[in-house]
Amino acid sequence: MYRHVLMPVIVLFFVVSAFPEDVAVFPVVGVNADQSYIDAFGMLLAKKYEAISGQTTLDPIKAGRALGPDSNYTAASQKLGVSEYIELTAIGLFISRKEKYSYGQGDSGSAKMIVVIRDNKDDDDDDDDEDEDDDDQELLDNNKTVVTAIRRDNSGNLIHKAELTLVTYGDIEEASDRFALALHKKITVEEARSLTNITRREGMGHNQLFAEKVSGIKVGAFYPIVRDGYLVGITAFGYNMRMESEKFFVEFGANARIPSSMTDDAKRKYGGFGLEVGSSYFFTRGTFGLYGGGGVVPHFNFGSLIYEDGLEMGLAPYLQFGITFPRNSRTRFYFDMRIAQNVLPIHTGVDRDSTSLWAYDDTYPPRKTHRPCEMGMNIGIGW
Repeated sequence: MYRHVLMPVIVLFFVVSAFPEDVAVFPVVGVNADQSYIDAFGMLLAKKYEAISGQTTLDPIKAGRALGPDSNYTAASQKLGVSEYIELTAIGLFISRKEKYSYGQGDSGSAKMIVVIRDNKDDDDDDDDEDEDDDDQELLDNNKTVVTAIRRDNSGNLIHKAELTLVTYGDIEEASDRFALALHKKITVEEARSLTNITRREGMGHNQLFAEKVSGIKVGAFYPIVRDGYLVGITAFGYNMRMESEKFFVEFGANARIPSSMTDDAKRKYGGFGLEVGSSYFFTRGTFGLYGGGGVVPHFNFGSLIYEDGLEMGLAPYLQFGITFPRNSRTRFYFDMRIAQNVLPIHTGVDRDSTSLWAYDDTYPPRKTHRPCEMGMNIGIGW
């Protein structure tokens, strides 16, 4: 009996031993890069990778002890007994040093000595009101560091490779998160991007991902509901602009509200020109943003002109729930469901006692006052 229980345990032990789960992150090899910066990056990447993969991950300090004079990563990973390892390189592309030349006479004639010093100041000392830390071009010219991460098995075979350019030391947390996710899932660092791990360079200029303004077109279809009768549906088509932040957006719009059955005088209808002002809150902060909010739709009903009532104004507060995607792109789509309640009266039909409507006949319905509830949806695209 004990043999039947013991044998599966022994087999499981050898299977687990034959396939080690540990991962080693070796120290970053830096060229023209700040050592404290790249050391911190390597340590943080090991921590992030362990959290994302669920595997025990040796940090660069522990993994580096197994490296020999030849820095053979494959031999070191086998010595550590890990199944995989990550090698890192960081190349600084910034111009932050100056060379001073000193000439003198030596035994062999003229000699040149080069002294490399760190230059942390501007070439001139003029007063400048602009904050240089916020100068994108200054960062691109003087602080770019290209980081490459390669994931290999303990035989040195390539599993995945990822690369990203950083421009500030403050990017190491976001970048390490991106690298860990990209290496583990074997995707690009672009695919691993979310709204919480965008680097400074990706937020510069036209690559800005937290777009301050998203403009586009929107098409909507609404069905007015009234207690005592029937109104035809409305199609809205127009311009929409959203001012977005991470947690919410404010939107403005203008559209044409076109009732269906325009040529059927016997059906009650209204429509014309409308505006939209509202705001919504994002319940999710990822690539797909679920949101909910409200606003108000002031609209002008040209349909009343058909019945000689003149231009009529309506006002409809609304609630909406929807989704927009992808939020980390300059071009995005959105879809929302909306319910709006008209608070100002809307008139349809003809007042038989006062109208002079083109030799009035029974085609036109009698006059009624409504405060319809509009239910429908919007589909839009912005960029």
